[in-house]
Amino acid sequence: MIVVFDEKYINDAELNEFRVLQDDCLRLLNGYISYPQKAKTGSSNQ
Repeated sequence: MIVVFDEKYINDAELNEFRVLQDDCLRLLNGYISYPQKAKTGSSNQ
């Protein structure tokens, strides 16, 4: 996306909107990735 922005295919607002969506996706993915690890650790404590 940086190259797309640098080449003027998108403007600042579109780049910022993409970054917000990217951050949301990363948070969701990290949550899905860490959930099994946390669930496994939590189940061994019981």
